[in-house]
Amino acid sequence: MPEICQDNAFCRTLTETTQRRLCRACVHMHLRPKQELVFKESSEQVAIIVDGAVVSLFITEDGKQKTSEMLIPGDVFHTEMNYMLALTEAKLCLCPMEVFKTFYLQCPDFTQSILTSYSSRFRRSMNYLLQLQNAASEEKVRIVLEFLKNAGVDSSSLTHENLALLSDLNRVTVTRAIKSITHDDQVLPSPIMKEELVEK
Repeated sequence: MPEICQDNAFCRTLTETTQRRLCRACVHMHLRPKQELVFKESSEQVAIIVDGAVVSLFITEDGKQKTSEMLIPGDVFHTEMNYMLALTEAKLCLCPMEVFKTFYLQCPDFTQSILTSYSSRFRRSMNYLLQLQNAASEEKVRIVLEFLKNAGVDSSSLTHENLALLSDLNRVTVTRAIKSITHDDQVLPSPIMKEELVEK
């Protein structure tokens, strides 16, 4: 079995036989921080996040990037959003939609795992969005960092720009918020604290 799937939170819920079959059918990818991934509309695929954190994005009418959803290890999603950005070093598996449908219809353990994964992702995303909606700027930054920490994602490579994208704030506002947050390494990874706090 390819090494990339040994720590795959989603695949660990499958039987060994299903996991091996799925692994052979997938394309395994390693993304660097800030690396973008664009999908063609004609190429329907399902992505499984193995490690790291990525965001699905959409572009507004005025050309700005907006976060649609933050995706963490174990998440499974349809690439119909077309546009993704790696926040950290990330590994993911891409499965052709036709193969995915075959597994869904033929493998009960796969079907159960997919339903559980989608349900968990929906609840988590709704809770996350509701928290952000009613939070002040500083609290939004805290929510984002705490979310990543609880998901087991290494956020040490995040920049103020990353946090701005995730919290739907501008970079200057994020910088001001970070200045007022208690300097606790468990709350703010050192690279974030060391980033130059000069408004540009």
